[in-house]
Amino acid sequence: MLKAKGAAACILSLVLLTVPIGSKVSASTLLQKGMSGEQVVQLQRDLKKLGYFQEECTGYYGDVTEQAVKKLQGSNGYIQDGIAGSQTLSLIRSLLERNESYSRTLKEGLSGDDVSQLQEDLKALGYFSGNATGYFGEATENAVKAFQRAYNLYSDGVVGSKTAETIKRALTAQTYRNVVLKKGMSGAEVKALQENLKLIGYFSGTCTGYFGSYTEQAVKNLQYKYGKVSDGVVGAETYSLIQDIIAGKVTTVTGQSALAASYSSPSNNTFKIPWSQAQNIFKIGTVATVLDIDTGKTFQVKRTFGYNHADTETLTAQDTAIMKSVFGGSFSWERRAIILIVGDTYIAASMAGMPHAGRDDKPSAVKVYDRSGGYGYGDNLDAVKGNNMHGVFDVHFYMSKTHSTNRVDQQHQAMIDKADEYARKNY
Repeated sequence: MLKAKGAAACILSLVLLTVPIGSKVSASTLLQKGMSGEQVVQLQRDLKKLGYFQEECTGYYGDVTEQAVKKLQGSNGYIQDGIAGSQTLSLIRSLLERNESYSRTLKEGLSGDDVSQLQEDLKALGYFSGNATGYFGEATENAVKAFQRAYNLYSDGVVGSKTAETIKRALTAQTYRNVVLKKGMSGAEVKALQENLKLIGYFSGTCTGYFGSYTEQAVKNLQYKYGKVSDGVVGAETYSLIQDIIAGKVTTVTGQSALAASYSSPSNNTFKIPWSQAQNIFKIGTVATVLDIDTGKTFQVKRTFGYNHADTETLTAQDTAIMKSVFGGSFSWERRAIILIVGDTYIAASMAGMPHAGRDDKPSAVKVYDRSGGYGYGDNLDAVKGNNMHGVFDVHFYMSKTHSTNRVDQQHQAMIDKADEYARKNY
């Protein structure tokens, strides 16, 4: 008898944990980890539409689905329990309906659920104060015109595709305004950020929803361009900036002042530091930031070799890509004025963007053939692996010399003077 009861209990547990295939997800359904079935498939599909789920829709509610639900809940102010209950499922429906709103052009005289949704959205954005009646009257038209004027759209009071898309972006930004985004995070809010960065010309990759090095650099470039602290972190100020750019409310801050505004004040007030001192600040093994003056782009580097000047390598493949972009998309022996930032010490320097004397596929400091830059046989000057760069590039300082001639390179010195002049004016 006890065994029979135990078996019955197991069967009951299986029934409770498995959602019947073919059923619809209703507000009364409760989906959670361990369950499977068509309703879980639909949940995964919906989460994918909203940018919270990137995997194949298997119909099994496992760890990945649970984490996706938690991210959805957290982004919208819900308790992050990972359970798709009635409130969470209602939220999903609401978000999907918002994404699918305005399937037609809306204008004065029309009525329907889409007009009600428009009124609710305009109310959420602060442009409509009446009740959502579902009728597009004069008050709704005036609210639409006010929104269009604020976002630099043609103010005709008609909600076409462009106005509808702008309303959607504004709502997304408002939802995520209090969420701080930074490298390593993922989710729908990151995907929305990438889409907005792409819209204003700062992001050209695939909007994956993952905040990696590429997204971080895009944010830094935006912040630099508009005179903000270039930390690559998206808080309320950067969110507002993006929306204002979309709306045409701000103009670009250009010139040296914007570049100076991107960084905190250095601890030193002399920037033209001679190599005899600089080599002890930028020691072998030290990581630093290169700030290219003319473009404002930054990337991370590490000094790995060198005695007459600093033989330097980029830290990652993304850093290499940024460095190449500074030189127009390819490696170059061109000299460029830079500020080398080591901790809170800023040094006027010059770089040449041509990697040489190394092979990324061979161990560091051993004798190898066919070193990059036509250097042939010799010590492999490549200590940082996997950075899409073979060998080192040169960073020169005041009175540093080349390895080949043991002389001061005047072209590098001219760039160092340029960097020093910039630093003295702006720091």
